[in-house]
Amino acid sequence: MRALKKFNEFLVKLGSWGTILFMAVMAVVIPYEVIGRYVFQRMSVWSGEVSTYSLAWASMLGAAVGLQKGYQVSMTTVVEAVPPAVAKALKLGSYLCTLFFFGAMFWYGLYQTIYNARQTSPAIGLVMSVPYASLPVGFFIMFFVTLEGFLGFLAWSPKRRQMIVFLAAFIGLLCISAPIIVALGGCALAYALVSGNMPSPRWSRPPLAGWPPFSLLAIRCSCWQETS
Repeated sequence: MRALKKFNEFLVKLGSWGTILFMAVMAVVIPYEVIGRYVFQRMSVWSGEVSTYSLAWASMLGAAVGLQKGYQVSMTTVVEAVPPAVAKALKLGSYLCTLFFFGAMFWYGLYQTIYNARQTSPAIGLVMSVPYASLPVGFFIMFFVTLEGFLGFLAWSPKRRQMIVFLAAFIGLLCISAPIIVALGGCALAYALVSGNMPSPRWSRPPLAGWPPFSLLAIRCSCWQETS
């Protein structure tokens, strides 16, 4: 848990400086674009794309920072009106739904980032993976910020909490059709962050001896997929 808090502090600090940077770019480029269009009757071809892509990054990073600081709008009328046991169940459900949504959007944003790697913007020729990368980065920060709040809400023993995180990360990654090797790596990373024990990668012999090269990379969870 201590490692997760430090990791989130680093992510939020990085997101805060990123938000400041892209907001500063917008504060300079947008007035320049307006003055050029209405005063000098000339507009540069790059200002529109720069301001749009800066807005995408500032929005995602700012949303992640705002989530950690409690700036997001929430409705607490129902939670405050029901008995404590029901309120706790509602909060638990909201945490689970939020974690699933952030995890799914991270995977979708990562897919879009990789998919658009060969596409460039028409004005400045920027690789479109750069603006699309704001999606996985922002949702990645929001996922771990929510995970920290979720673990604090549960208030379970450390061992039980670590096992729950391990299983939840593994099942969640499989549900979004991640390869098994990715699911194992993701749940191991989540377990290490929650437990605070970051092992050093030392091997006494080659791992997975006897497996063909890259065989695990091709294995996917196909429980809900039709097989021919």
